[in-house]
Amino acid sequence: MARYTTIDFDWEEKTDYEKLLFILRLQHICRETECHIYRTHKGYHVYIRIDNYDFWKAIALRTYLLDDDARIWFDIMRHSMGMDSWTETLFMGKKDYHYEYREERISLDGLVKKTLSLDGLVKKTLSLDGLVKKTI
Repeated sequence: MARYTTIDFDWEEKTDYEKLLFILRLQHICRETECHIYRTHKGYHVYIRIDNYDFWKAIALRTYLLDDDARIWFDIMRHSMGMDSWTETLFMGKKDYHYEYREERISLDGLVKKTLSLDGLVKKTLSLDGLVKKTI
């Protein structure tokens, strides 16, 4: 049965290396399957169609695309308790005392153009200083 898996990528909380991985991996995945990308207050939500949905394959895909670790662990706990209807939850908007937002749909090309210069991010990520800092 087809179903969408969901990714929550909080842009500001990620390193440049994680941002680069996310964009490159998302480009690869979205070439092969239906994807919907939305800008949120803190980053991006991605909905990816999986034709033969399997919970553990969805978890692997979410991990590959650097989904929020807490969301993944909560979904594993819910799944182990038989609460699958509560997994893969994302909110299309939020309202609190300080702000209100709704998701804004964008294309994959729009994501790349609106977020950064991919060339600049590659150079920054692969700089010698960056590699030394990440390996220590």
